[in-house]
Amino acid sequence: MRKNIPIQKLHLLTKKVIAIQEEERKRLAAEVHDTVAQVLSGISYKLQSCRELVEKEPELVTHQLDGLLEIVRQGMDQFRNLMSGLRPNFIDGCGLVPALKQVAKNFERETGTTVKVHLPRSLFIPEELSICLFRIFQEALTNIYKHAKATEVEVILRKNVGNIHLMINDNGRGFDQSKIRQTLKKTRLGLLIMKERTEALGGTFVVNSQVRKGCRIEVKIPFHFKESKHG
Repeated sequence: MRKNIPIQKLHLLTKKVIAIQEEERKRLAAEVHDTVAQVLSGISYKLQSCRELVEKEPELVTHQLDGLLEIVRQGMDQFRNLMSGLRPNFIDGCGLVPALKQVAKNFERETGTTVKVHLPRSLFIPEELSICLFRIFQEALTNIYKHAKATEVEVILRKNVGNIHLMINDNGRGFDQSKIRQTLKKTRLGLLIMKERTEALGGTFVVNSQVRKGCRIEVKIPFHFKESKHG
């Protein structure tokens, strides 16, 4: 019977990985529909309008083309944001800390929600750990925007003895802590994904919340930092 345990665990892990991949595919499909498809539709409409104006009112074509160029510019910005969400390659070039700052800045600009960040000056950790923390931060902000209706978010990232510690607090409407299991499985699928990501690296994921008193997410992932003058 013991020989079957590793196989069972492998199957369970495979199911979790597939579930995470499928959820991210759904998120990508929704984002493509809401951004790229919408932009292309606007371009098509503008081009058709310009085609008609060339024959009827050619003096208005320049104005329409200016509008078309603006749509293309916005579409390019949205496409860059979408691609960075798929693969945060700026982590490779700039590191996790600048990447988190940029995501927080973008979130503030797009939602009007204040994001206070308390991050180390620099952080040198393996790529898979950086990606994990980055994705959790992304997912947490998405969850906050969709469900919490918060006006302020606080993010704290610390390197402790034996682990790296990420805390994300919001002042949103919160939820009933006694129903956390139902919440993880139903209305907050994002929380379940964050939990799975954390545990895949041997970490712990804890959620504390009260109705109308916000929510706190705490992630601790084991990692032993080497002493360095860079910190």
